[in-house]
Amino acid sequence: PTEAEVAITIIDEYQRMGLGSLLLDLIFLAAKEREIDRFSFTFLPQNDAILRLILKKGVAVAERAHDSVRMILSSDRIDAQALRTRVRSVLPEIDSGR
Repeated sequence: PTEAEVAITIIDEYQRMGLGSLLLDLIFLAAKEREIDRFSFTFLPQNDAILRLILKKGVAVAERAHDSVRMILSSDRIDAQALRTRVRSVLPEIDSGR
């Protein structure tokens, strides 16, 4: 109950606009409120964009199978207040009470 599997899909014409990063920040905030402490990502080895995004968010442990990569990211390095500030700059209606 303390690990969440993360799945994000951004269609091609909306990639590289910061949407994946914003969605991941929202997922992290929601997970922090629910006391989730680890995030699991499974993706294709050639998906460099998600790999860069995960590593930008923190240090992750990776396991590689022949057709996929699984990474685990710990929430202890996630600064919820900094995330809330970033998200609120794009979505001001986000609850500022927590």
